[in-house]
Amino acid sequence: MREEGLSEEELAAVIKSYVFDLEYSRDQPEALAVRYGWGVQADYLRTLDLDIQELHRLRPEDLQRVSRRFLRSKALKLVVVGPWSEQNRQAIETLLVSCPLDGQG
Repeated sequence: MREEGLSEEELAAVIKSYVFDLEYSRDQPEALAVRYGWGVQADYLRTLDLDIQELHRLRPEDLQRVSRRFLRSKALKLVVVGPWSEQNRQAIETLLVSCPLDGQG
């Protein structure tokens, strides 16, 4: 994403899929309650129609610009939420060792 970016066709396919998800959520009262309830609480209310309009304005170069800014090893962080056990710790440490963030693995 940082180096090659997406083609117009790839982005269109992703947007189409996500728009289907958003449209489907109109039939799910729980999803709408979470969306609008959170929006009111956070003072950041976004309608489905607004999200869809903004999705259609996205361009591959927008995503590549943002990727180059934020997808850097020095900018990446790990947050683990939930029950934590010794088994979880070992699994996370194994993943971190096998996937170094310096771009060399």
